[in-house]
Amino acid sequence: MAKDESSFSWATWTPNTTFRLCNVTWDMSYRDIVKFDNPTEQYNWFQRQPATEFKGGSMSRFGLPVRLPIPFNEASKYNYLVVYNDYPTIEQPRVWYYFVQSLTYVNANVTQANIMLDVWQSFQFDIELGMCYVERGHAGVANTNQWKDHGKTYLSLSEGLDTGSETAITHQQWKSLMGVDSDGGVDLPNYGVIVVSNTDLTADAGDERNPHLKTASGSFFESLPNGCQFVYFDKWLEFTQFMLGVSDTPWVSQGIASIYLCPRIDASYLGDIQDIHGGKGYIPHGGWKNRVYEFLKIGNFRQYFNVPQRYRYLRKFLTFPYASIELTSLNGQSLLLKPELIDSDDLTIDEMYGMAQPNARLKFYPKGYNSNGGNVIDKPTQGTEAYGNGAPIDGGEYLSTACGIDNLPQFTIVNNNALAVIASQAHSLNWQYSNASWAQAKTQMGANNAYAQAQLSTQYATQGNKLAIGNRNAMNGITANSLTNSTDIAQQQAQNAAAINMIGTAANGVVGMAGNIAGGNGAGAIGAIVGTGINIAQQGANYANDTAARQANLQNTLGTNAAQTSQANSYGTQTTNLSNSQTMDFADMNRNLANAVASGDYANTIAGINAKIQDMALTQPSNSGAMGGDAFNVSNGNFGLLVRFRQLQPYAMQMIGEYWLRYGYYVQRFMTPPQELMCMTKFTFWKMHELYIKSSTCPEEYRLTIKGIFEKGVTVWAKPEYIGQTDYGDNEPMNNISF
Repeated sequence: MAKDESSFSWATWTPNTTFRLCNVTWDMSYRDIVKFDNPTEQYNWFQRQPATEFKGGSMSRFGLPVRLPIPFNEASKYNYLVVYNDYPTIEQPRVWYYFVQSLTYVNANVTQANIMLDVWQSFQFDIELGMCYVERGHAGVANTNQWKDHGKTYLSLSEGLDTGSETAITHQQWKSLMGVDSDGGVDLPNYGVIVVSNTDLTADAGDERNPHLKTASGSFFESLPNGCQFVYFDKWLEFTQFMLGVSDTPWVSQGIASIYLCPRIDASYLGDIQDIHGGKGYIPHGGWKNRVYEFLKIGNFRQYFNVPQRYRYLRKFLTFPYASIELTSLNGQSLLLKPELIDSDDLTIDEMYGMAQPNARLKFYPKGYNSNGGNVIDKPTQGTEAYGNGAPIDGGEYLSTACGIDNLPQFTIVNNNALAVIASQAHSLNWQYSNASWAQAKTQMGANNAYAQAQLSTQYATQGNKLAIGNRNAMNGITANSLTNSTDIAQQQAQNAAAINMIGTAANGVVGMAGNIAGGNGAGAIGAIVGTGINIAQQGANYANDTAARQANLQNTLGTNAAQTSQANSYGTQTTNLSNSQTMDFADMNRNLANAVASGDYANTIAGINAKIQDMALTQPSNSGAMGGDAFNVSNGNFGLLVRFRQLQPYAMQMIGEYWLRYGYYVQRFMTPPQELMCMTKFTFWKMHELYIKSSTCPEEYRLTIKGIFEKGVTVWAKPEYIGQTDYGDNEPMNNISF
């Protein structure tokens, strides 16, 4: 306290006042101020500076211009005035600090200095900063608590800075949903394929001549009931074999409702492998189950953001929007993650899928993303239920922050409709074939029957001719016997007659001879006897001739009869053979004709059936299933998840980084700043609101000035030499700042 305030006048500086002209690196805009540790350090620094010093100066009023005994040119070298007042009878010695606003030439040896009090340097040790609202400053850069939640609490405030229109990719990591199978030294991409069919693909299908068709008995896949059958092929090659096999049974393949690609399904959903039309497949099953898997884990993921060494203390570059993580399946869907919302050093991506229709899909989401102690809802197994009640809901955003593939590639399978049409008429065609064969067989049986009848007719004719020959031979024998008997009888009669005649002649001769003899005609009698003898002999000769003639006639007749019989037999045989030959020729011709007609009719009928089949073969193929989904990525091997690490383009990072180096971060919170005001080793920027200043010696006017300095924004320097000379990147955080 002043000893005699009533006797002191601020209007006059007595000769006890010392003036020291010097230069400082700060100015009266209060953009920069220097915080000395104590008044002694402050005083000593000014004493070390090159200066011009005067003692015994005076002025008419406190704060008004002061006249200095120095030429104008000399005074123009300086921008600062230090005034040391020594009034031991009134108060402790006091140093006042002034900015030299301007200089006025008075005379050759006097220059008037227009001065303004440097409120900060004059009163920095007279005040105590209290609670304030810090808008921006290096307190955010130096805060030791800034990273306890990976920046979510202290570093996620939006700065409103221009981050540019594009980001740069600093690192990428890919994980495929396709496996790789090696076949003959060739690596082929592999994936699962699901076939949904309203026909039973596991049943015997027969062939197009004898087709079999069984309706699907339904399924219960992934807890969803469906009337269709689900068939899963774990390998692409197995599916191709299935397509080749089922193409021969279009009456079955026409029942296929959809075919779509999918990632490989967990083995616990699959039963025994079985042959399905040449491909090895499964009939998937299963109810409620946790279908969530750890798909990808990237340890210490923040290392993949390339923050330049110059900005190594600016950890805000590891937060959004300056850094981000993109999840994408390269299908137009992407998910942008804020690194500060990942409360771990590791990035874990979980996968959840549902492959049952409708809308089969899979999702990727960051595990525990944006969790702030949220509880995990587990769905435990209830009772004896094998699979429980599904996936647990983690304590983060879960599926609300997810990307994935919900447009799985869909394929078609080509149905050979010709075979399908043929198969649809297989029984009719079989009947037509059978009917044609029967018609041919019937005609052939008729021809063969006629031929057999002709053969029998010839046999009967031959047998009849034989009977006729036998009959003629028998009749000829009868005739010959009759002729022989007749001849014998005639001969006997002739002989009898001849004998009688001879007797009669003899008697007559004897009688005549007797008469002659009696009449004495001996010679006559002898002549009569001789005549009689001659007559007898003649008669005998006549008889013999007649007999011979008869025999000759008989032999001639017998020979004639025999010859006629033989001729008749020969003629009969020849005519019979000719007739038989004609009959058989006609029979052969008729049979050949009938067979030719039957064969022709059969061939024509078969040709008609085959023509119909050929017409059926021209039936345009059809498709089962539908083409759709996004197959572009699959065909190019892009079926999976890509994790991209993004940060600002270099120009934007430099622009923002330099700004932060100079002015720090948004803080936006109430706090009591450290009294030394230093958060960094060389300079600290503060921009405050509602600053409370405690002081018993600083006039209100100057307290308000100091308050305005900090509320406007000011850089506090540790040493005056640092002002304008310090690289903003050469300013390390102090380790004792926390809020």
